Amino acid sequence: MAVYLAMGNTSGGVCDDCQHNTMGRNCEICKPFYYKDPTMHIRDPRVCIGCDCDPDGSENGGLCDSHSDPSLGMVGGQCRCKANVEGPRCDKCKTGYFGLSADNPVGCQRIYGNLLLLFPLSESVLGVQTVSSFVSFNSCLSLSTCNLAGTLGAEPRPKRLQRL
Repeated sequence: MAVYLAMGNTSGGVCDDCQHNTMGRNCEICKPFYYKDPTMHIRDPRVCIGCDCDPDGSENGGLCDSHSDPSLGMVGGQCRCKANVEGPRCDKCKTGYFGLSADNPVGCQRIYGNLLLLFPLSESVLGVQTVSSFVSFNSCLSLSTCNLAGTLGAEPRPKRLQRL
C-alpha cells in the first residue's frame, strides 16, 4: 500500500523473486557484477551477462558498468581498472609497474631502481643453454624494453650469465 500511495495512487506493483540476475522494483535492472545486453529485452533469460573483470585489478572487486549510458561515460560490461592497471579485463600492470594484487588499492607497484628477477632462461632466449640464471634490470621502466644488460639500449647479449 505504501508504494501505491508513494506513486500517486497509480501503481502498487512490486516484483518479488526476480529471475535471470535481475533486480529492482520491476526486475528492470541487472544485479551487481552483471550488465545488460542492449540487444535483448529485459525479460529475456539471457539479458544480464556476467562481468569478466579481474577482481584483483578492477575497482570494486570486479564490478563492471551495468549498462551503457554515453552521458555518464558508461559502456555496459566495461571494467573500471585501478590506477596502475590496464587491459579490457583490468588484468595487466601498466608499463613501469609490476605485482598485480587485490590488496593494493592502485593494483600494481611501480618499478624503482634495480629489480632482480630469478627465472630459468632457455636456449631460445640466450642462444646458450642454462639451467637457472639471473638477469638484473637496472632502472628500466618496463621489462619488455630492457635488454639483458639491464638498460634500454640495444646492446649485444652477454655470452653467459652467472649461474646461481
